[in-house]
Amino acid sequence: MKTFLLKNPKRILAVAGLASICGLFGTASAQTHKVRTYANFQGTAEYGVNVPLVGLLVGAVSNPGNAVSASIRDSSTLSYTVSALGIVGATQYLQFTTDGTTPRTIAAGTPIYLKVSLPKTLIGLLGNLQIGTFTNLHSVAGSLTRKAGYDATKTSVFTSTNLASALNGAGTVEFKVVPTVSANGVYVDLSAVLGTPTTASIFSAYVLDDAAGDAGCPEPMDWLSGTESTLGIDLASATASVTNPSFAIDNDLNTATTVSTGAQVASAAYYTALLNTPAKAGDSVQVIMNNPDGGLINLALLSGFTIQAYNGPTAVGDPVSGSSSLLKLQLLPGSTAKNVIKAPIVGTNAGAFDRVKITFGGVADVSSILGNGTTDIYDLRVKVAAPILGGDGKSDIYAYSGSTVDLSTLASTNAAGDPIVWIDSTTGAPVSATSFTASSNNRYYGLSERDGCTDASDTAKVFLHVNKTTSPALTAGNVNAPYSQVITASIDGDQDLPNAPVYSFTYASSSFTLAGSVMNLQSTPANSSFAFYAMAPVYAAGPLSAVASQAFASTDLTHGLSFDDATSTVSGTPDAEGTYSLTLNVHDDANGLDAGQITKTIEIAAALPVTMSDFQVKLDNNKNAVLTWVTESEQGSIRFDVLHSNDGVNFSTIGSVDAAGVSTKTKHYTFTDNNPGAKSYYKLNIVKNDGIKSSDVVSISGGRVAGFSINPNPATNDITITGINASDIKSVNIYDAGGRLVQRATNNHINVRNLSQGIYFVTIVTKDGNKTNGKFLKK
Repeated sequence: MKTFLLKNPKRILAVAGLASICGLFGTASAQTHKVRTYANFQGTAEYGVNVPLVGLLVGAVSNPGNAVSASIRDSSTLSYTVSALGIVGATQYLQFTTDGTTPRTIAAGTPIYLKVSLPKTLIGLLGNLQIGTFTNLHSVAGSLTRKAGYDATKTSVFTSTNLASALNGAGTVEFKVVPTVSANGVYVDLSAVLGTPTTASIFSAYVLDDAAGDAGCPEPMDWLSGTESTLGIDLASATASVTNPSFAIDNDLNTATTVSTGAQVASAAYYTALLNTPAKAGDSVQVIMNNPDGGLINLALLSGFTIQAYNGPTAVGDPVSGSSSLLKLQLLPGSTAKNVIKAPIVGTNAGAFDRVKITFGGVADVSSILGNGTTDIYDLRVKVAAPILGGDGKSDIYAYSGSTVDLSTLASTNAAGDPIVWIDSTTGAPVSATSFTASSNNRYYGLSERDGCTDASDTAKVFLHVNKTTSPALTAGNVNAPYSQVITASIDGDQDLPNAPVYSFTYASSSFTLAGSVMNLQSTPANSSFAFYAMAPVYAAGPLSAVASQAFASTDLTHGLSFDDATSTVSGTPDAEGTYSLTLNVHDDANGLDAGQITKTIEIAAALPVTMSDFQVKLDNNKNAVLTWVTESEQGSIRFDVLHSNDGVNFSTIGSVDAAGVSTKTKHYTFTDNNPGAKSYYKLNIVKNDGIKSSDVVSISGGRVAGFSINPNPATNDITITGINASDIKSVNIYDAGGRLVQRATNNHINVRNLSQGIYFVTIVTKDGNKTNGKFLKK
C-alpha cells in the first residue's frame, strides 16, 4: 500500500496524527479533513499478436509493483513496440482494497486521481492511451495473443477525446477520472498498431477520503513536472526538462531538482508541488533556488518565471512573476548562491489552493541567469501567513521589570483567522500564559496555528526590552523637625528605551509602625539661654539664597507627613517616632510606560538637641561687629541665622553660618557684620531638624554705620526708613525672595503697594559708600 509521510518522500494513508507530528499539540480535534487513500493492489495485461517464426509480440509492463509501492519516486513502465501485424500494448490495473485483497467499491461520481508520466514521443499520439475504471479484476491464463496476467470488466473509459482532464501539461501529469458507475479502481492501457516505440510511467492512483482530526500543516507531498508550449509549438521538439523532481520536496537542502529551459525558448519547463492539505489566501510560497554565478538571481530577466497557485485545475490568486513587487528575494543564511524566493498568494480571486506551479522559460540571458539554462530547486514549501503585528507594526516593545506584558494585545490573527501561538525564544516552547510579569530582555515569536500545527507558519517577531529602575534611599528624619525629600528614579544599568525616561510617581499605599509611645518635643535645658518656638518658614541671609516655602496638594500619610504627586515630594513635620513604608506607582511619561512600583522607607527618630554657650559681640579695629559663639554638642543642627536690630525689638536676618550637624566636640563659630549701626542688637536662631531655637540678645555701640528700621513691618501700602537721615541716602534697592531687583528709590518713604505678598530684602547705600541691609514683609 502506498503511504505518505510528512517531510519525507513517502506517502501516508491518513494524517490523523499530524498534530502531534508538528510537535506542539498532540491532541486531534473532532473535525475532519481529506487524506489520500492509494490503490494498493495491481494487476497487468500484456497483449499483442503471434508472429510466425517470431513468436508472441506483446507490450510490456516493467516493475509493476512500483505503482503501489511506498515511495513517490517509484513508477511502473508501460511500453509497446512497432507492429504492422496487429495491435500491441499493455494494461495495468490499480485496485483499491480494504485489506490488501478485498476490493473496495468506489461510488460513481467519486474522483479517482491518477499520476502518469507521458514522454514527449507520446505527444500527438494520445489516441494510443486509454484510461478508465473497472470492476471484477481477476487473473487469466496466457493465450496466443497475451501473456498470463489479469483482466477486468472495464466500466468508464476515457480516450484521447476526453483526456483534457489532465491538470498539467505534458510530462508527469495528473488525470482526474470520474467513474460513471461504481468501480474498484482505475487502469491505464497503452497500445498501437503503427507508431514510434514509446513508454508511459504510472506512479499511483488515489481517492480522497475523510479522516478525523486536524489536517496539520500544508506541506508538499507530491509533485508533477514537465514541458509546455509558450507559443503553440510542437512539444515533441521542446528541449526543456525537469530531473530529480522529488528532491525539491524532500526537506533536504543538499539535494535539488534541476530545471533546464533548454535551447527552445518558445517552450517552458514547469514544476508543480501538490499539498497534503489546502493552504489559504494570504499564505506564501517559499522556494529555495541557486544562482550558479553566486549572489542573488535577477528574476526580472526571466520573463517566463512565474509562481501560480491552483485549487485543482483552477488558478488561484494573481500570478507572481520575477518582476513582481510582491516577490521577496534574499540569500539563504550562510550561503552565497542559494536564494530564498517568497511570494504571497493574494489577489481578487485568492482563496484556498492545493498545489503550486512554477514555470521557467523565456530566458533573456541564459548563461548569466541560470547557468546555461539550468537552475536547481532545493526546497519548495508553503508558509502560513504570520499573525499581524498591531499598531505601527514594530517588532520592538518596551516594558519595565515588574510590569505586566500581554502578548495577546500585540498582534491579531492573519486573514485566515488562524489562532496565535507565542513561543518563548529562551525555552523554545509555547508561553504558558500570554500575560506575564516582565523580568528580562527576551524574544517572542508569534506563530499562526493551522489545524493544530505551527511548523509551517511565518513568524511575527517581537523583541521585549525590559528596563529596571533604581531609586535612592530616603534620608531619616526626626520628630518635630521639618522633613522634605524628593523621590527620584533612574535606569538601573544601560538604558534600553526609545526616549530618555521622565518619571512621575503616584501614591499607592502607606503604613506607619510606631517605635513606642509618641515622643513629645524635647524640652529646653534649664541652663540654656534659648527659647523654643514653633517652626515657621526660614530664610537664609541675602536675597539670592532665600528658601521659598511650598504649599502641597498632598496625600496624608498620617503622623505629620504627606506625599505630593505633582512634585514627588514627601514633606511635613513628623510627630511620632517610627518607620514609614510608602508604596508608589511609577510611570515613565516620556515613553508612556508603567514602570512598576517602588516602596520607600523613612525612619523617624527622636528629636535632636543642640547646646550652645559664650555668645558675644565685639568691635574690631574697623568698627565692624564680630559675633562669636561656642557649641559643646550638636545633633541635627542645620545652620545659625544671625539677626540684627537697631531698636532691640524689630530683628531681621543679615546672614547665616552652616552648623556641624552632628558633633560631640567643642565647636567655635564667628560672623562679622560689616555695617553695624551706632547701636546694634544681635541674636542667633539655630535651625535644626526639630525646629528653631533663639538665643539671648547681645548689643554693642559705636558701629561705623547707623542702623535703620523699616516701618510698618509687615507693610501694606508704604514703608518708612528710620535711623538714617534721608539726606544721607544715595539709593534704596528692594529685592524679592529670588534675588531679583524689583524696586529702587532715593528717599526714606517708599510706596510698595504694587509689590506682591512675600518677603523683600532692602539694601541701603549711603552717600559715603557704606551699605546696610534689612528686610520687611509685604502683606
